[in-house]
Amino acid sequence: MYTWENLALAAKAEKEAKKSLSPQIRKWYNEWIDHVYEADATKWQNQISDMIGKHLMHATGKENTLALVMAFHDLNTSKFASISREGFIASAEEIMMRELASWTEALPSGEADYYQQLPAPHQEAFRICRSLTLRALEKTGTPTFFLGGHELAKRISISDREAGRILNKSPFLKCVERGKPWQTGTKPQASCWQWIYPLG
Repeated sequence: MYTWENLALAAKAEKEAKKSLSPQIRKWYNEWIDHVYEADATKWQNQISDMIGKHLMHATGKENTLALVMAFHDLNTSKFASISREGFIASAEEIMMRELASWTEALPSGEADYYQQLPAPHQEAFRICRSLTLRALEKTGTPTFFLGGHELAKRISISDREAGRILNKSPFLKCVERGKPWQTGTKPQASCWQWIYPLG
């Protein structure tokens, strides 16, 4: 049952949660979640499933996916008052595993076999790059996309050096054009990559 006191406490919790978000999680939340989903306690599991299956698991790694889902809970405490934080994260983890399994099963057999042999960071990079490729094919008809090592590192929570190694040594990517680092008076530019692995 909602009371003025409960609503006031929820509003305070939401305000504190907003302040505690890292700048990067806040940026991604505003871009991928805030304008897409309106918190609804009667549909929260479906919302998480849609959020993860259609967006987050194709854009970032497990750690950031869970952080973003928890931000969805914490920034909407007043609407999710009947759902514990622990229950929310447990459901999110279960849904993520289910969505990943479903996505893997839908891959062409050759890609699925290759993907399942990769270590976790490489799997996350594979999903992100494959998603960017499909989006590029849809928009431009070519399997090329822009992605910097620093950006990939942020998305899957690894070092810039490791992200660079994954991109440069990946058998499913070819660098079409090297990116340019930031310099005074010049904007940085991410490297352009071409997907060369079968897409089915």
